[in-house]
Amino acid sequence: MRYQLKYTAEAKAALPAIPGYYRQQIRRAIEGLAENPRPAMAEVTRQPNRLKIKFDRWRLIYDVDDEGEIIRILRIRLKRGPETYQGLDDL
Repeated sequence: MRYQLKYTAEAKAALPAIPGYYRQQIRRAIEGLAENPRPAMAEVTRQPNRLKIKFDRWRLIYDVDDEGEIIRILRIRLKRGPETYQGLDDL
């Protein structure tokens, strides 16, 4: 089963601005989510189908829709505090 990848406008705009080393890691991780939406390195957030993957101080936050087979990349950003996770329900 292969999941379809969808990006929010925020996540799509953030990806090119990430430093090269992390950008490559994050892109590989996103591509891998299509085959395995819950890899060992992913952590469940407060919502059961919302997960995050840490890359040092960078965070990749995404939702998994198992019925629709869709991975929705919500946010990719540098963790600076709790605001990293605020406003995700509005995306």
